[in-house]
Amino acid sequence: MSDTIKRLLFHDQPDRPDIIYEDLATDDLQLKLIKYAYGSAYVGRLPCWFFSIYNYDGDLMGACDLRCGWAPEIAYAGHIGYRIFPPFRGHGYAQAAARLLLGLAHRMKMETVIITCDPDNIASRRTLENLQGHFDGIAEVPRHTPAWRSGDREKCQFWYKTADYPIPNKQQ
Repeated sequence: MSDTIKRLLFHDQPDRPDIIYEDLATDDLQLKLIKYAYGSAYVGRLPCWFFSIYNYDGDLMGACDLRCGWAPEIAYAGHIGYRIFPPFRGHGYAQAAARLLLGLAHRMKMETVIITCDPDNIASRRTLENLQGHFDGIAEVPRHTPAWRSGDREKCQFWYKTADYPIPNKQQ
């Protein structure tokens, strides 16, 4: 069993404290909660918070989500997912959204988070490198996983300490 899988399997489930979503914003974007639901098999059927990403002109720029808890599938799916629509790519919006979700994960008492990307997805890998997590390497996706069935064969794995990503207080 890989070290990554061991780390995922032997963590406690985080509590679900009262969460305030209104401050999930930066100077460039805001995250709006769409729904809270259990995720697909791809993410180990973990509870997920789904957000839309908007700029302050009201343009929908993409979506992101936070998967809470620990399941073996998270080693390949990651705790955080993000998608930026083509007209808005290249401006750091994925990094800003992921930073806010890392802060939200900290609020949910998740001490560490893994975020993954395909090795050939240069933009996403640059985003994860710029977030300055620990690069754990490139893992082969096991054949028996939903990730394999979805066509994934390898994943870059980056670990982040959520305490390093406090959500900015917009009141200051």
